[in-house]
Formats: sequence, C-alpha cells, structure tokens
Amino acid sequence: MLMYSIALRPDEYKWLTDQIGNILFDPLFAKFCLEDCCDKIDIPKVLCHGDIWTNNIFWKNHQHGSLSNEVKAIIDAQMAAPG
Repeated sequence: MLMYSIALRPDEYKWLTDQIGNILFDPLFAKFCLEDCCDKIDIPKVLCHGDIWTNNIFWKNHQHGSLSNEVKAIIDAQMAAPG
C-alpha cells in the first residue's frame, strides 16, 4: 500500500524514502518484521487476520433474536498469517 502511495505522489513522500527508503524496501527487513521479530524480542506470535472488517464478523443472537455483542465467528482467513 505504501509503495502505491509513493508511486502516485513521489514528491509528497520524498522525505520518507530519503530517510528510511533503504530499509523500507529491503526484503530481509520485511522478512524480519513478518516472521522473525517475535522470536528476537521473545514474545509469542499471534494470528493476524489481515482483512478484519465488519462483513467478516458474525455476531451471536440473543434467544429472542436480537444481536448480542458477542462474536460467533470471524471468517475469510485467506490473508491470515502468524506474526
């Protein structure tokens, strides 16, 4: 997403690419952020859904049919990954 923003408005994001562009687009840095950082700082990985929005959440109903505030299911996990 950031790469598209930079491509559309390079002058607006020049400060960003000048300061951190060398690590921002480094595949090893991306791998570290997505796969290795939890191990490095000794925290457990969690499931990142990757596409959470209201249409991907099913809510439980009360016995009389109205919606509760309790989640029944989260669906559409095609972008889910540990992280």
